[in-house]
Amino acid sequence: RAANIIAAINRENEMQFRTCPVMIDAERLLWENWSAVCELMHDDMPPSGGRARGVTPKEAAELFPDADIDTETSDALIYALIPTEDGDVLVTEGDWIIRGVDGDLYACPNDLFETTYEVVENAT
Repeated sequence: RAANIIAAINRENEMQFRTCPVMIDAERLLWENWSAVCELMHDDMPPSGGRARGVTPKEAAELFPDADIDTETSDALIYALIPTEDGDVLVTEGDWIIRGVDGDLYACPNDLFETTYEVVENAT
């Protein structure tokens, strides 16, 4: 399988690929989902290490100074910090936190999540 992919990359013709279907766990970061988000973030320790946690708007702005966070008017918003192999990632309200097949946590903007994933009914 890997050899086929490498051979395809080496061709001059453009190839198209489809992602393999995998099951993930995910929760949308919203106040009404906070307990489910906490459960997802704290199910075992992610392989990348560290602990996922909620952060205040002020703390989020201090940790991510390039992020556009208005600390004066965003007190009602919810933020979370998740550890990844590439460093901590800030998740903003409305985005999704995904636990991938490898057990690591990932952030995913809502619009990308909605075009990439679908609900699996009766998953075991």
